[in-house]
Amino acid sequence: MRNVSLGLLFAGVFAGCSDNVVEKSAPVSNGTSPRALTQQCTANKTLPVGASYVLNDNIWGTGAGAQCVWYQSSDGSWGVNASHTSGSLQNIKGYPSLVRGWLWYNSTGSVWASSSDTSYPTQLSAIASLRSNWNVTVPTNGEKYNTAYDIWLDTKSNPNYKAQYEIMVWINYQGPAYNGSDFAPIGTKIASNVSIAGHVWNIWSGANSTNKVFTFRRATNTSSVSNLDLLALLNYAKSKSFIQSSYYLLGVQAGFEIVAGGAFKTNSYTSTLTKL
Repeated sequence: MRNVSLGLLFAGVFAGCSDNVVEKSAPVSNGTSPRALTQQCTANKTLPVGASYVLNDNIWGTGAGAQCVWYQSSDGSWGVNASHTSGSLQNIKGYPSLVRGWLWYNSTGSVWASSSDTSYPTQLSAIASLRSNWNVTVPTNGEKYNTAYDIWLDTKSNPNYKAQYEIMVWINYQGPAYNGSDFAPIGTKIASNVSIAGHVWNIWSGANSTNKVFTFRRATNTSSVSNLDLLALLNYAKSKSFIQSSYYLLGVQAGFEIVAGGAFKTNSYTSTLTKL
């Protein structure tokens, strides 16, 4: 088997600045040392992290406030500081996230995080393992959000626009959001308390405009997952005829869907893909 590691390689990433990358010379609210901190505060621009990743400062929702993503090269942590308020619609304002592979960028089309990364795309039938470790610190002062993986698939290896299939994996959330007293994923709840990959999930299926969405929401919140078997979740979605083995896995994102404000931090993150 050929092992393709998607672990983050953080040291010595940044050699300078571009128009959308700002080297900070003063401390910011995440409390990290300013010397090794890089921050991006321009909506829907990306910040390079290592050879294969980008941080995407994704904002789209009505009433969004300021949002900055940051990366700390000294310890590999990253996160976002947002000043969004709920607003009357209680809508999601954005999904700042770490991206490897394909990224639906905006209304003009999609991009790849790295032109030299050959790990993605890959057909589901060619994957032996896809696992991830993720440890986060989330705010607790009334903010509204979910912490989630966003996994994109399509029948094509390089779709020009939005991919047809989206699988989300929520590890924690805090509401209420636009769905009332609960913060529920898009679509209809199709299963409750299903044990997959050592965790218990509630599961939704639905559609978001041009793409279909299948969401696993962990039955209880957690701030950390260890060796999470993402392939087992994809295989469950396949067993429900949501996706097929011939479909291409385009990319994996990890980030925060934010309804209302706060400081969010990823303390550590890895994702490892093993191909047959």
